[in-house]
Amino acid sequence: MIRRLLPILASIVTLACSQRTAPRVPPGATVQPLPQDTHPPADPPATVNNQLTVMAGDTFGITLRGNLTTGYHWGLADSLDAKVVTLVRHAYVPYPNPQHAAGSGGTDHWTFRAVAAGRAEIALGHYPPGRGQPAQLLRYTVTVR
Repeated sequence: MIRRLLPILASIVTLACSQRTAPRVPPGATVQPLPQDTHPPADPPATVNNQLTVMAGDTFGITLRGNLTTGYHWGLADSLDAKVVTLVRHAYVPYPNPQHAAGSGGTDHWTFRAVAAGRAEIALGHYPPGRGQPAQLLRYTVTVR
């Protein structure tokens, strides 16, 4: 009897596993797809340019999404002009994760000090595991007054 039911059960399991349904989203919530990491990147590194204006003596921050569990990390891509801007602190902070789910990600917090009037560039690269070139490059032109 079991031998006759086994092919039928296998067909039912295969059919059930192949059915994909959209995840249920609570009312008022939104779903955003997560970026897919490629290794190596399919396209040349993307570059984003940003402008910041700060006063001499001020500290300012840049916060970026990250996920150290993927092996990718944010890092300074170029040296800073220490006469204009210095790095005060860099910290990665994981998202709250009470279920201890793997791969939940977090944020990279970069804190800088505007030393003196001038213009400097901060280049932050998003580096794939084991690669010397960033997959993404963010440039911030900082004008210190």
